[in-house]
Amino acid sequence: MAATELPPAGADDVLYLVDLSGYVFRAYHAIPPLTSPSGEPTNATYGTLSMLHKLVAERRPAYLAVAMDSPGRGFRGALAPSYKAHRPPAPEDLKVQMARCRELVDAYHIPVFFAEGFEADDLVATAVRVACAAGLRVVIASSDKDLMQLVDDERVVLWDPKDDRVFGPAEVQAKFGVAPAQMRELLALVGDSSDNVAGVPGVGPKTAAALLAEHGSLDAIFENLDRVTRPKQRQALAEHEADARLAYELVGLRADVPLELDLAALRYGGADVERLRALFTELRFTRFLDGLGALSGGEGSRPAPASARGRAAAVHEVRTHVVLELGALEALVARARQVGKLALAAIGSHAEPMRAELVGLALAVEPGAPHYVPLAHHYLGAPAQLERAAVARALGPLLADPAVHKLGHDLKASAVLLAQAGLPVRGARFDSLLAAYLLDPEAVHGLAELALRDAHLRVAPLELEAGKRGRPAETVAVAAVERVSDFAAGQAEAPLALEARYERALAEAGLGKLFSELEMPLSEVLTARELAGVLVDPAPLAKLGAELGRELAALEARAHEAAGEAFNVGSPKQLETILFDKLGLRPTRKTKTGRSTDAEALEGLEDAHPLPRLVLEHRALAKLRGTYVETLPRLVHPETGRIHTRWDQAVAATGRLSSKDPNLQNIPIRSEHGKRIR
Repeated sequence: MAATELPPAGADDVLYLVDLSGYVFRAYHAIPPLTSPSGEPTNATYGTLSMLHKLVAERRPAYLAVAMDSPGRGFRGALAPSYKAHRPPAPEDLKVQMARCRELVDAYHIPVFFAEGFEADDLVATAVRVACAAGLRVVIASSDKDLMQLVDDERVVLWDPKDDRVFGPAEVQAKFGVAPAQMRELLALVGDSSDNVAGVPGVGPKTAAALLAEHGSLDAIFENLDRVTRPKQRQALAEHEADARLAYELVGLRADVPLELDLAALRYGGADVERLRALFTELRFTRFLDGLGALSGGEGSRPAPASARGRAAAVHEVRTHVVLELGALEALVARARQVGKLALAAIGSHAEPMRAELVGLALAVEPGAPHYVPLAHHYLGAPAQLERAAVARALGPLLADPAVHKLGHDLKASAVLLAQAGLPVRGARFDSLLAAYLLDPEAVHGLAELALRDAHLRVAPLELEAGKRGRPAETVAVAAVERVSDFAAGQAEAPLALEARYERALAEAGLGKLFSELEMPLSEVLTARELAGVLVDPAPLAKLGAELGRELAALEARAHEAAGEAFNVGSPKQLETILFDKLGLRPTRKTKTGRSTDAEALEGLEDAHPLPRLVLEHRALAKLRGTYVETLPRLVHPETGRIHTRWDQAVAATGRLSSKDPNLQNIPIRSEHGKRIR
């Protein structure tokens, strides 16, 4: 299917609608702090102006209007007192810039409308209804997913000018898994943390889309809860139906706002060029001065210069300085102390930090100047690298100084690897992984994706050759320094570029204190826990393994007796044949390949015959023996004599910690065998 496109520039039947408040907030959080010559904050003003100028100069709109939020929480606040109640007052520098942006809108001569008690989204929905009824097409200039409810096959598209992305029905379907008409129901199930709208816990966009695809509507889901196969999901839906119903009212857009909308008054006639010139000069936005003449009066519909058409935000490639001399490292350390900040990424020889050798270290103090310190690259022709002892003397005190704020992506992994190398890290201040996770727990949190999307920074990938024809796979240590350096530097440069944007977004979402006072300190605690590890006594585990072997053999004999024949208790196919064909039990669930014999299905058959309970007991003991009793001793670190599980903060959407490699949380706590393992 072809991608949805914007109507032709200058088309006479198109109304462009702008959610100004949304754009000012987005620019405020996306662009690092800027000031005018007089000291006035201008980052949000600059970002909003870029969008407005692109729209007017390149799209040459026939009709154009701006929608703005009214003060307060409106009718949604009356429906739910908690709606947006968690948001702190707008920062003063944002208030100043909101006023400036309104001044720019006036200078562009763009009509503005708002209505007491309603949000900009409702005004847009109402304007869409009126415009479409009059035979106009509509382009909504926004990136707000709520407004995707309005996208329509024939007449309405959503356009994000910043990334130059157009969303028609196909793009909404591809992004969220539902048609625009079902976006309201999807949002009701998922909720919206930024607006303090509770949905159903554990139901993210993918799960919501799957439920809607299976059942068709929100009402059908709640009317057929018995058909929801996952017990926890079914329970969550049952317990939080009221939350989802309320969310449905809160996320829905009102298309009946009492507006006196005169479409003729929305005809765009051009900007006040002299007023814009004065504003651009005062704010030092000099790049917008060229071509101002094309925005005045009847000339406002002239084509934009070819150099300006179709231009998107510039993407910058990360390039690095390789540090091979001690003086360069010492200068970098001095600069970090002066700035009080250091972004870092440790590059190891193994994916698990506790089992890796430190191969190199990426460092960045200021945007645009990342460095890579190679330490253990060994291949024919490798450059002479700094001695470990010299690096430790120069860099060690800086890394251990909590007064110098440390930044990174998955900073804990780097801290564990560096501590293993005798370079402990203190002062963890910002982790782009944790920040992105708090802002959207169910999104992808890979650094390359975040950097490109939110900082227009392209982080070079590191592609190592796979082993083949008896040749071992390539490792970081034997990869050329120049191949590793750009990748490594991006791991330090990108968090530095994302810091200001994410901290503002966290503050706006009411998550700033949670991030700085809980998540970041917890990261340092978990670093210490991973390094300390868990002591394992293999002798009792071996004894328990022997006992479990005898119990499994006894259970297997009892299962054979109950079945009336010998069979492989671990084979679902053989079990299916015996349960349903030989014993004649009635299947409780079917799968694509046959009749289910999973745990839930067997639990439903326990009252009908003793065999299902015996199989469940056998499976539980076999899992204990295979997953823990036999496996844990093999995971003991050869030097520490301990198991070093990884504690992940940014995995579970619920916010709980996750133990991995091995998962120590899943050792049963109530069974006698589980208690002995613990």
